[in-house]
Amino acid sequence: MTPDGTPNGSADRVANEALRAEYRALAAELSLLRARCEKLERSLAAARSAYQGLRHDLADATAQTERAMAALAEARAAIEGVSPAALGVARRLTAASARHPRAGQSVRRALAAGRHLRDLPPLRELRRPRP
Repeated sequence: MTPDGTPNGSADRVANEALRAEYRALAAELSLLRARCEKLERSLAAARSAYQGLRHDLADATAQTERAMAALAEARAAIEGVSPAALGVARRLTAASARHPRAGQSVRRALAAGRHLRDLPPLRELRRPRP
């Protein structure tokens, strides 16, 4: 007998029952924690996927920005030697071309032909030497 008056076998049985109840509670808690862990792992995988997509989009945007900056620098270099008066003439010609598309098309063709003629070698170089 134990000091509290219960037989030895029954105290052991009560202790075992308490341990089993505690074990069941721990097993249930472990199962809940496993489920939460799996859910978190799935969320982490989705977040990683989204993160990789954002990194890819950022890399594309960065490359596009670099190309735009290069084009801007090129345009600035091309405009640098142009006077404000020439820019004003170009602006007025663009506006006139928008108002009168057929006339603008004719002028563009004439200017393209003039550019082509300007790029040809001088006439004296085209003549054949006389024997």
